[in-house]
This record gives sequence, C-alpha cells and structure tokens, in this order.
Amino acid sequence: MLEFCIEDSVPFGVVSIEAGEEVGGGAIPRSVGTTANIQQVLPISNDRFLVSACGAKRFQIESDIEEIPYPTAQVAFSLPDDDTAVKGTGDPELLTPEIWKQYLTLGKLRDRVIGAWQPSPNNPLTEHRFCDSVGAYTEGYASDLLRQDLLSTYEAKDRIPVANSILNQAIHKLSRQLRLLDATRIGGIHQN
Repeated sequence: MLEFCIEDSVPFGVVSIEAGEEVGGGAIPRSVGTTANIQQVLPISNDRFLVSACGAKRFQIESDIEEIPYPTAQVAFSLPDDDTAVKGTGDPELLTPEIWKQYLTLGKLRDRVIGAWQPSPNNPLTEHRFCDSVGAYTEGYASDLLRQDLLSTYEAKDRIPVANSILNQAIHKLSRQLRLLDATRIGGIHQN
C-alpha cells in the first residue's frame, strides 16, 4: 500500500477502530475517517518504515472493507465539512457565544503554555469547521477517544456538544499546566 501511495502520489485512509484488535484482523472500524498525505518515509529494519503523514479530508465509509491485499473500501467525501456540502445550519443555538468564548479562551491558554501567539478568528466558523478546529487544536490536551467521537459524529447538532466537552477538558488541563508553570517561574509550586 505504501509503495502504491508513494508511486502514484495519492493519500491513504485512516480509520479508528470501534472494537476488536488493531493487528490480526477482526477489527470493526468507525464509519468516518480521514485521508492522510504522506510527508516523509524513513526505512528502518526488517522491511519496516516510519511514515509521517498529515490528515487532509474526512470521509464516510460506504461499503464493506475488503482485506486483500490491504484494507480498502468505497468512501464518500460529501461530509458536511466538504466544500461541496452544506456549511452548517447557521443555527445560533448550536454554536453559542459561550462556546465560542471557550474556544477563544482555549487559544489564549494554549498560546501561553507553548510560548507562542496565533491569531484568533474574528468571527465564529461554521459548525463543522469549528468542530474540526477544536479536534485539531486540542491534541494533547483532551481525551483522544473524545476527539475521535468528534471526528466520527456527522450532524452539527451532535458534534457541538462533543466539541464543548473537549473544550472544557482542554481548558481545565491547560489551566492546571499554566498554574504549575507560573509557580515554577516564581520559585515554588503551591498545591491547591
């Protein structure tokens, strides 16, 4: 598969496992995944490779997965975040000002922890773009399983509450990290 993707300059698909074992077959994949563009391939021992790839576009699996010679399936790219699809409902009850404020707070906290600054969007994104951004923005600061639920959930009305839970979890973790960083900068750690 790797050889095919490199020769033809095509991405491969990545899908998390809903149940079963990752290796050896019998795994039940989630219905939503993402394409991954290969960035770098480094050969290591025993005909193995380290592959660096970047997620690009969400897809929905439409057919059963064939296992020969490697797992393949028919997929659809017409998810709500696709450029050809509806850009969200625009329902102000879904992406509330409170949730948007949490998103901006997360950005400020994250910037302080990593010691960098990134510009914040001036206005709320569409629901699906917002949820995708929350998933990417919270890597390392929120549960991977919860972030996967955000990717796998299809409807905006179902994705926004998951995004809100992720924001709360990430803000809590970042706030704690900042308290520890601030305490060490001023000469001691104070437990609360």
